[in-house]
Amino acid sequence: MLALSAKTIHVDGQNGLDSQDGLSVAAAKKTIAAATSLLGPGDTLWLAPGQTFYESITFPVDGTPTHPITVEGNGAIISGLMAVPEDQWQDKGDGLFFQSAKIKYGALAPYLVNRDLTPLPRGAKPDTLQVGQGVCTTDGMYIRCEPGRTPAGLELYVTGRVSGVALSNRSYITVRNLIAEYFSNDGFNIHGYCRGLLFENITARGNGDDGFSIHEDVAAMVRGGHFHDNTYGIQDVTASRSWYQGVLVENNRSIGVHFVGGGRSLEDAVVRNNAGPQVRTQSDRARGLGYTPDNPMENGLFFFKNVVVIGSPGADAFDAAGNSKNVISNCAILGGKTGLVVRDKAELHLHATIVANGVDQEVQVAATAKYVASANAYHPGRFVRDAAASGLAEFQAATGQDQDSVIAPPKHDDAYQFSEPVVRFLNRDTVAGPDRTAVLPLTPTAAASNGASAPAATPPAVPPTLAAAAAAAAPRATALPLAAKDGWCKFDFENSNPWNLVYPEPAKMADGQPLPASAELSTEQAASGQRSARLHAAFPEQERKSWMIKLFSQRLGETNVKVIRVRFKMFGANCGTPFAPRFRDARGEIFQGKADKIDWEGWRDLEWDLSADPPTIRGGDKNQVLDAPFQFVVDFYPRITPDAKTFTVFIDDLEFNIENTP
Repeated sequence: MLALSAKTIHVDGQNGLDSQDGLSVAAAKKTIAAATSLLGPGDTLWLAPGQTFYESITFPVDGTPTHPITVEGNGAIISGLMAVPEDQWQDKGDGLFFQSAKIKYGALAPYLVNRDLTPLPRGAKPDTLQVGQGVCTTDGMYIRCEPGRTPAGLELYVTGRVSGVALSNRSYITVRNLIAEYFSNDGFNIHGYCRGLLFENITARGNGDDGFSIHEDVAAMVRGGHFHDNTYGIQDVTASRSWYQGVLVENNRSIGVHFVGGGRSLEDAVVRNNAGPQVRTQSDRARGLGYTPDNPMENGLFFFKNVVVIGSPGADAFDAAGNSKNVISNCAILGGKTGLVVRDKAELHLHATIVANGVDQEVQVAATAKYVASANAYHPGRFVRDAAASGLAEFQAATGQDQDSVIAPPKHDDAYQFSEPVVRFLNRDTVAGPDRTAVLPLTPTAAASNGASAPAATPPAVPPTLAAAAAAAAPRATALPLAAKDGWCKFDFENSNPWNLVYPEPAKMADGQPLPASAELSTEQAASGQRSARLHAAFPEQERKSWMIKLFSQRLGETNVKVIRVRFKMFGANCGTPFAPRFRDARGEIFQGKADKIDWEGWRDLEWDLSADPPTIRGGDKNQVLDAPFQFVVDFYPRITPDAKTFTVFIDDLEFNIENTP
């Protein structure tokens, strides 16, 4: 039945109308948001070829293993750009101008873009900006102009939308032939428990954080991709599983491919010219998913075959760290400060691979690392083991490895087909490096054929202005449950979790990785029914004494409701953690409640009567009205000690007592 009812919803941003049914090109929808609301298992979202859509793509439902939802991008672009209003700049003196905008928070990294779509040079802080530089902060945008000049007439854009393709707890979805550019966070951002995700022939460029990134408990495959001019090209974390084939990762501002925990495979790939390490692997924590310490999914298992890594002089080309388990076969690691680094407690198996032309040395192995190697080729052949430099013979004697390896310069053509050196591998002579059958992606994918390998020189359509777009792009509100006769609307957390947005502060740990934190349905505890929401965060050792964990609900309610009271149940462990409730309304106004602390064991009923205990109000439009749709927030302040390196609470039966308003 699903196959018979499968449909294609067409989107044409230039000629479509959202009032149409979208079932043909002639009756196309105008916006992606209107089209995705109609999708079901087996359906296809069809985008007009080559058009630019200033929208994100989210999915209201899952596909199924036999009837996935498909996005056919046809080379279309989704863009996070917004036009900066030219009449809102405030003169701060000495050529410094400011414009208020709430676009930077959490892991978001928005930046200003010139009219020709080149990034405006970025400074670190407003007061240190040089002429022609800009910076986005948590309160807005800054730019410094030449004396006597203003930003008016510069026609600036800002990467104001969050992520391009954004999935959370959605499965069996295929996305192909799509470009995601200029989002403040990621081009492709995937969270929660997802499986059956397939991405084919995609491009992510110019995004503030990652080109492509999966988290938590996600399983995804990318077959054909080009990730460039982001901060990280690919960054996968926690216990997720990812498979990459035929990807080109280049010219990113930090690490090219960053694998952190989980299971990963990278084959038939080229990673080159990124500012940081081309590839870095390390372990992660996945306690929020129930994994115990040293679980293989926390340590990470990483497989590389037929990969060409071309390092930059200022950073190591391939960096394996932190309990990670790595297998590298038939690869070529060329250049870098050091070609291959195996750090303390990491494990790396290297076979039939070329490591050549590092600035300082080809291989560096820590004393506590496990290094297994055979049939490799090195040039010129400089090794460091436990801080002691040596040649190949001494390295072989010290490690007992690389007995069949050679010192020889590599030779290859422009397609990185190697003709030398020859090594003895699997009882036969073979050329080290990528297999002769590998087709390496040295040019951009066809998804980007309507532009260049770099972002387009001019935007094909005019981005909406920042203020208007912020309202238009706001996530859809989750409807409140039908109120009982007593006026209470209840979320019972049995089948859905409306309180699942976690924002640690600071958002990242000292190593640059996001702090592991999640709020997911759990059967460990329940005040009623079988499930509750489990908020869990794991903290790095000896880094900070305290963190702030902000738990946001989804956007809730319609525009004609008034909240009188809110109540919920919390399971505590007498940890003494302070917490404070608040609301954040549709216009950014904060309604702050009184602080309390978790000084009880087990479940406790918590209630806030906003009339009897009025909130402190700040920010936003200052109209003193809790405008729906709103978010309910609890801020937690756990303290970190040697005996308390994690924080966990359970929440159930979230209820709002409401009145309808005109």
